[in-house]
Amino acid sequence: SASASAGVKFCVNYSATPSLEELKRFNLSILSPYARVDVHSLVRAAHRPFAYVSAVEIAPHARCRAEVAKLGIPMVGKNDIW
Repeated sequence: SASASAGVKFCVNYSATPSLEELKRFNLSILSPYARVDVHSLVRAAHRPFAYVSAVEIAPHARCRAEVAKLGIPMVGKNDIW
């Protein structure tokens, strides 16, 4: 509900090594699934970490890129910003 989420502070951080202390300043975060961070420490600090997974884009450096190609999943576009 709107009232339950009104006080939620969150961040989006896709870095490989996000700062644990910075993340703890928020209630939740969206992180790279490859982030090297102690998620158990975040949970103990009442923080909810979530992994970002795109259903429509695969970064050139993504670990799953080869598997997607192997499965024959078509890539229909390119994000030129990457």
